[in-house]
Amino acid sequence: MASFTPFMADTRYLEHLHKEMKLRNAREGMILLRRDMIEGNKRANYQNELDRIQNELYRPNLSRPSKEHLENYYNKLKKLMDETYKR
Repeated sequence: MASFTPFMADTRYLEHLHKEMKLRNAREGMILLRRDMIEGNKRANYQNELDRIQNELYRPNLSRPSKEHLENYYNKLKKLMDETYKR
């Protein structure tokens, strides 16, 4: 067996650092991917709620107080969505 040299220790340390960097980069990539998926789901939920309200507003037999309430809710939700995602 070859005798131990300080160079061998440096090599093992650098290999260890390289593995740690790869793991950290993979972890960061997974976190970013998860965050993007969550944001996409939030955007889809906002849009689905806006579509639902819009469909309710087109109903011909909707009472006036209900219609006013839905219009206010729609406008607040639309404003919140625009502020959040800056379309």
